[in-house]
Amino acid sequence: MDLTGIPVPVMNWESTNQPEAFKKLKQHVKLIFGGPLKEKDEAVQCTYFMLWICDRGRDIYNTWNVIPDDAKKLNTYFDRFQGYVQPKLIPIFARYKFNNEVPKDQSVENFITKILGSDCQYTNVDEMIRDRIVFGTSHSKVREKLINEGDKLTLRKGHTRCSTA
Repeated sequence: MDLTGIPVPVMNWESTNQPEAFKKLKQHVKLIFGGPLKEKDEAVQCTYFMLWICDRGRDIYNTWNVIPDDAKKLNTYFDRFQGYVQPKLIPIFARYKFNNEVPKDQSVENFITKILGSDCQYTNVDEMIRDRIVFGTSHSKVREKLINEGDKLTLRKGHTRCSTA
């Protein structure tokens, strides 16, 4: 079975949230191995995975000591790469991006979804998103009304007011 028309899975090594990037890659790989490549034996599937993990992934793999039997098992690759990317969360960079994000050219829903997908590791995410909506809105009158709400302003209220503006 060939993969014509099916997008090739690729690891995003530039992501600020590498565990999430690897999770997406792994999900895509499992879909392909459960579908068009399900007839391939596991050793061949491992070869496909090594192609899709790109040069950087192969460089990482080459630093490991993997016994030949384990090199034929997908879980060896999944577990090792998961362990490699897990400490690669960069919350300070995610917070930098979060605090510089301006929801001008996107809907409030898209903005909230994008921020929730980041890995800022804030303890009160709703409050942080609410503040970014207030500070980032391009409508000065809406911003003024939101600020005048004071402590009564919730994420939900801010979202509703900006959505109707």
